[in-house]
Amino acid sequence: MTTWQYLVTVIQWTDGHWRPQMENGQPVDPAGAAPMYEYLNQKGAEGWELVTAPPSNKAGIGADGELDPHMH
Repeated sequence: MTTWQYLVTVIQWTDGHWRPQMENGQPVDPAGAAPMYEYLNQKGAEGWELVTAPPSNKAGIGADGELDPHMH
């Protein structure tokens, strides 16, 4: 029987980048949190495979009419 491992990561906009905030319900050390593209590359090198990345339910448009990443 095949068994699977799952890694659920919460990403937040922090210091001008999307960064991991939690992994499987545990806080990620903010000092060591890489920007999302580096984080995904690190996890891929560890053998993890990205299965899904659901859109944020907090997406928003800023006062200037542009997508505001702080609200995404």
